[in-house]
Amino acid sequence: MSIPAFSLLIISLLFVCGLSINPFIFPVAVMLSMSLMFFYGKKNRENVFVSIFFFLCIIAFSLTISMFFYDYSWDGQCYHQDIIFQLKNGWNPIYEHHAVNSHHNMAIWNNHYAKGLETISAAIYSTIGDIEAGKAVNFILVFASAFLFFHYLKKDFQFLSRGKKAFFAILFALCPVVIYQILTYYIDWASYSLMLIIVPALICYGKEQSKIYLATICTVVFLSATIKFNLFFWICFVLLIIFIYLCFMRKLILLKKLFFACVGSGLFAILVAGFNPYISNTINHRHPLYPLMGEGKIDIVTGQTPDIFKEKSRFKSVFISLLAQPESEAYAFPVIHMSYFKGIRDPDIRIGGFGGFFSWALILSTLLYFVVIFHKKEIFDKKRIKYDAVLLVLFVSLFILPYAWWARYFPFFYAFPLIMCLYFEQENNNVSFLNYRYIIYLFLCLNTIAMFYGTYRKATQHKKEVDKVLVVLSKSKEPILINFGSYNVSFKIKLDENNIMYNETDEQLGTRLNLGFGRRDLILPNYVLENDFLIEKEK
Repeated sequence: MSIPAFSLLIISLLFVCGLSINPFIFPVAVMLSMSLMFFYGKKNRENVFVSIFFFLCIIAFSLTISMFFYDYSWDGQCYHQDIIFQLKNGWNPIYEHHAVNSHHNMAIWNNHYAKGLETISAAIYSTIGDIEAGKAVNFILVFASAFLFFHYLKKDFQFLSRGKKAFFAILFALCPVVIYQILTYYIDWASYSLMLIIVPALICYGKEQSKIYLATICTVVFLSATIKFNLFFWICFVLLIIFIYLCFMRKLILLKKLFFACVGSGLFAILVAGFNPYISNTINHRHPLYPLMGEGKIDIVTGQTPDIFKEKSRFKSVFISLLAQPESEAYAFPVIHMSYFKGIRDPDIRIGGFGGFFSWALILSTLLYFVVIFHKKEIFDKKRIKYDAVLLVLFVSLFILPYAWWARYFPFFYAFPLIMCLYFEQENNNVSFLNYRYIIYLFLCLNTIAMFYGTYRKATQHKKEVDKVLVVLSKSKEPILINFGSYNVSFKIKLDENNIMYNETDEQLGTRLNLGFGRRDLILPNYVLENDFLIEKEK
């Protein structure tokens, strides 16, 4: 997690000085991260070198996978990549509130949304020279969440075997939203991964007051404020609960230290790293969260709400989505069928966004949880109270903001059955029928496999289609005449990176290719499709 934080910190200071992103930022961030590991592990040099080796392996793996697969998402290919492209090519959003070369149809999102992850990706892009490499930040943060959660399990769940600690750490880290967005430039997955980092860090800091835990908490606050508006809200929501708890327990010294550290990192994020959009939006549009709020605000939810949820209460919509088949307008008691493995249309699933097998895991874990409560005849069990508290917070959080049916906006609810599974592990020696928990684990594992398989199928299909077209266009001896449509910034970048010359046109006649982009289609006036092969017309 230190690599994204160092990258964003360095870039923010460069922006303040009027400079722009350069190829040295990412390598410097890597070196600073290794120095940090070396400093904190100076008492055990052998373990430090092993850790640094795995650290470098994770970076290499993240870059390799990111470059191999292309972003196939709607938002990623139109405005997220456009932001990254503009930042890499010299845009300083502190002094230029609006990117001069931004794609005109999506400029409002480029100029007014938080862009923390895109800024980090731009630094990686600047170093590697491949825009897809920027997705490596996704893998780096997901790995960080898995390792930190494993560390937390070692401290607080010592009754678990090492294998089960690893099993739960992996299962917790691989939220379906994380899986189907990790190969794209969507940023909602970060809400889950950063939450999985800050909650254990807060718990550990409450017990040990170690500086490394406090630094981790401040880093999450810093990153969350610059990545996404609602992510910052949820991090503040968690911190508020912790502050209230510390106040109730009269741990005022700890509360004071944590409060000022979090406020300081949050203010730095808003005033410096997040100057654009928070301050620039306030200056230009009188509201820091423009265009979602303030004068001329844009409703981005109503038009994208599936018909099944319209005119239904928030409560009904949530439960319909949790029990529905993924991407299906049908809802009923979930069934098991192989369509769960067929793949996903995009990384923005509106219905059943946690996967087909998640419904079964949720139902069975909830039933088993209540059966254990009644079996033990202890409604208010001191051993269970921490689990009850977390489950209550997760459940209530579904109804704080609207559109809770949309999994990518509430990814942390995925942890609901997993929290109960941890309780089952704690009580399995006292309650014999808790061996049924392995059925729940089976469904959770099947869900993870199905999501990975679906994502892999979608990503490989998309890459194959794009590469096939790029090969044909690269053979042209003259500049390609092409209409990029209203959204397709991604393909334009691909042409530039492959040194394929082109001339843009507004021509509406010709061969249309959507390449998995939906409405962001391409029009090639001088090409025809014959038996699914793209062929250049004779001149």
